[in-house]
Amino acid sequence: EIEEVLYRHPKVLEAAVVARPDALWGETPCAFVELKTGTKATSDELLQWKVRAALRALARELGPRGIRVNLIAPSLTATW
Repeated sequence: EIEEVLYRHPKVLEAAVVARPDALWGETPCAFVELKTGTKATSDELLQWKVRAALRALARELGPRGIRVNLIAPSLTATW
């Protein structure tokens, strides 16, 4: 669900979400995105964009606590 929301951003080419340790929840989502060629965005920009509002529609605990930009390895998003 989170990936679907991230794909709505006009600069996002690919998105993947993984769990990361969290002291309160045990685990929380962390999003990794690859930007489209020729575009720039920071993790703060992506979080402030409508992604934040759209993620509120999901259960609050499902929203990513962070987004890492341009760190997706091609093998992570390859079609099997």
